[in-house]
Amino acid sequence: MTAVAPRGTGLDERVLGAGTNARFALLLFLLVSASGSMLLSVLSALYPGNITWCELAAGVDLNHASEVPSALRTTGQVLAYLPCVARYTVAPPWWQILVGPSVVVAVAAAATALLPLWKQRRGRCVRLNHVTGGPEVAARIEELAAGRVARMPELFVSPAASTKSASVFGTNGRPRLLLNGGLVACRTTDPQTFDAVVLHELGHIANRDLTVTYATVALWRTFIVLVGIPYVIWWLFDAVIGDGPVTTAVSARYIALPAVTAVVMYVVRADVLRSRELYADLTANRWGAPLAHVWAMMPPQTERGRRYQWASGLLDQLRTHPRWEIRRDALDDPSPLFATSALLMLLGGTPPSC
Repeated sequence: MTAVAPRGTGLDERVLGAGTNARFALLLFLLVSASGSMLLSVLSALYPGNITWCELAAGVDLNHASEVPSALRTTGQVLAYLPCVARYTVAPPWWQILVGPSVVVAVAAAATALLPLWKQRRGRCVRLNHVTGGPEVAARIEELAAGRVARMPELFVSPAASTKSASVFGTNGRPRLLLNGGLVACRTTDPQTFDAVVLHELGHIANRDLTVTYATVALWRTFIVLVGIPYVIWWLFDAVIGDGPVTTAVSARYIALPAVTAVVMYVVRADVLRSRELYADLTANRWGAPLAHVWAMMPPQTERGRRYQWASGLLDQLRTHPRWEIRRDALDDPSPLFATSALLMLLGGTPPSC
């Protein structure tokens, strides 16, 4: 088959170190700091001390407390209020403060190892060499992978999936490649699409982004299950039954903290997963993958109004896969890989303690 010349002559994505790993580091930092901040609020409730005295001394009417007047009272007396809180509030032991984030990270690490096994479970996919024509398909994949990836992935197929797509999963040390049944079927009828899709997936393996990908997914899910949901349940319980934060000037913080933190982490998570797709495209393009053939089969881009463009730009920050127009344009100009969106800058600068 005649090789297709790579599209684009822009910046080589290997020149700079920015990329998926840097974005993942930001996500990990947000997870640890947010987990520590939110769990510290719960621990502090177990060591209440006599903070009520400080509020009374600042002029807060606890029987008719509301956010704005109470905040004005404590803010106006902040030079005396904060030392009072520091003196009469018992701080949790340091080891309890560290336990929460440590447990979250440990559970996320365990989930990172278990997610590939779940995806590989029986009934969802089978070994490629167990299906008709599998050895011939595997031979073509080995030909494409030769000299491009350091480790040949284990090959699986999802016979029930009719789309011409594939995915890689596992870890950098043990990659797996899952082909949809539709892609296997087009090996002989549409070999260019087959080669383009497989080279894209091999690009993920060459870029060593598998472990980061599953760690990103595991971090997000672990945060929601171990931190976000328990925090909201605790706050609702304390607001309804206890003498908790709903009666103080900082109640807005307890309401906004889980919502803002979840949004920040979701946006960073989506940014990590989108960037890996663009990097894999550029790697496959450098190898001569016929990506132009795939883009030609996509529906043409239509002109839209300014309102639609604004909404589409916002949705782009929430998608885990970039739109095909963005992927196509990145082949000519990969500079978006090294840029940070305004939304990510805004949310990334939001302090975990709100």
